[in-house]
Amino acid sequence: MEEPFERPVALPSEALEALESSKLSADMLRDCAEREGIKVSEIPASWFVGSQVELSGLRSSGLVVRAEHGCFWGAHITQFWLLSKAGTHYHVVFTGRADAFRILSKRTNGYPDLQLIFVKKAGAEITYVTFEYGIGEYTESDSKTEHPYDDQ
Repeated sequence: MEEPFERPVALPSEALEALESSKLSADMLRDCAEREGIKVSEIPASWFVGSQVELSGLRSSGLVVRAEHGCFWGAHITQFWLLSKAGTHYHVVFTGRADAFRILSKRTNGYPDLQLIFVKKAGAEITYVTFEYGIGEYTESDSKTEHPYDDQ
């Protein structure tokens, strides 16, 4: 959550519109906007950071978005989105809250698998939840928990 993106980009207005209109994130954005006393349409792009990624074989066919505003944060976690890009339009294909988000090299149905990482008990417990792409969306495919300090 605290690591900067390697290649950050300003969130394009089309990506912000996709976040606002997506069923996957509409409630979250509305709640955050209400807490800040603004309309959803007034949420600034500065509340997010993005990084272009290759989703479907095209160089800039996707965008990873991370919430940078405190109203999206939890106890050491934040909100992540993955947007697919077709032409100039974006579509939210994944959303999740975690300590970290990872795009894996393994692909399912042409899209990379994803992983949310949850760190608990000051690093004594780490859970990895993996997602695979199905028909238009990602679904959970695997979960494993490690206890790194038990091995020492």
